[in-house]
Amino acid sequence: MSIDEIAKLTTIKLPEPLELKEAEELINYIAKNMPANISYSVLEHTQLYHERETKGISSQKGSISINGHIADLLEAGAFDTFYSESSFFDDIPKLTAIKFMQVPGWEIEDYRPENRRIWASVRTAVVKYFSEKKR
Repeated sequence: MSIDEIAKLTTIKLPEPLELKEAEELINYIAKNMPANISYSVLEHTQLYHERETKGISSQKGSISINGHIADLLEAGAFDTFYSESSFFDDIPKLTAIKFMQVPGWEIEDYRPENRRIWASVRTAVVKYFSEKKR
């Protein structure tokens, strides 16, 4: 299996970009519906700058990222780490994908089967979340 094919399995592109609050709702949905224990941290960059004319302070949101750990409650010992990918849309940072760690040089068979099942379960939960969101 090529590195591009493995990247497709380890990357879950979101059907639409999510702001931070929505991304946290998605993580809660995944935790509830897999079910899984998820711990994560959020890094949000904000820039504060002085405005000469008003002598006030303005702020501008910068990049955001989420990094975490997911443990499948239905399968003992099944866990993996994930991180987010983000981009800017109308000057607002939004999350565009959930990614699991890839190991350079590994073939798909080198990844633990339970990790591959977590990737699939998260992908299924993401699809379900967005289909329910459209209703």
